[in-house]
Amino acid sequence: MMTTGILDALVRLFALFAAGRTPREAMYGRQAAERYLAGRLSYEYTQAYLKQYDAEIARMNKRMPHSDDERLLAKRRSKLSVRLLVLCQQVIAELDSKDRLIVFARLAEMAKSTGTIDDADSFLNTVADALHLLPSDSSGLKALVKCASADGLEAAGRSLAGLDSFVARTASLGEAEADAETVAAFRAAMDDDLDTPKAMALLFDTVRQANSALDGGDESIAAGLTSAVREMCGAVGLRLVEQVAVPADVLAQAGALDAARAAKDYDTADAIRADLQAAGWQVETTRDGTTVRR
Repeated sequence: MMTTGILDALVRLFALFAAGRTPREAMYGRQAAERYLAGRLSYEYTQAYLKQYDAEIARMNKRMPHSDDERLLAKRRSKLSVRLLVLCQQVIAELDSKDRLIVFARLAEMAKSTGTIDDADSFLNTVADALHLLPSDSSGLKALVKCASADGLEAAGRSLAGLDSFVARTASLGEAEADAETVAAFRAAMDDDLDTPKAMALLFDTVRQANSALDGGDESIAAGLTSAVREMCGAVGLRLVEQVAVPADVLAQAGALDAARAAKDYDTADAIRADLQAAGWQVETTRDGTTVRR
């Protein structure tokens, strides 16, 4: 269950993402925040936090009203990026990997609404780095957001988070011909004026079917469905990466990082994290501890 502190920080994160924009764009931010909160809180609590969002937006916009001056906007982006990093650090320890993807999806939804989802200097990229998302996860989620309906984003975030385990589970199945019926349905959806929401729904439904086939011991059906999943992912730019086994010495470093954090020796923890990242590992720290992956 999320604490009041984490919810306060998340509301400020959504507000900060929308600060200095037009009233219409700020409303997009409010809608994104509302969809996120409504999936976790009662109506009354959701409305209370939305009032907090409105107050944050009003306070921020008073200090930095909307402007079209590119030089001023560049200065603001630099200053706000630092605040975004601080807020992300406040929330990351209490959000698991799935919830971080969902937060990112909601912010990407707003970026899509304002036409900034593909900007190289977008706050979205800052958030992705600060939430320790894999580049393949953030880019894949952007692709989903650009083609998905608003109501499908939460499910998309959870489904994308589950693709890693799906890849690991199906790695031993080997090569197989992609299920023809599934691929034909996917192509029909894409040919139908690029009906990508329908295509994405088919993709994640096929993942579920493949998992069910494995649960039932039918590896031949699972292999065909898995090949279809890989083909569909490739068509929309989603890269499925098989997880690399973590060596014992790297696991020991992750344990040392957790020990340093428990002792409030954050300088040592940051140094260990930096060493792991320099070696090419993605480092993810939550309240349950630190995990590493490539």
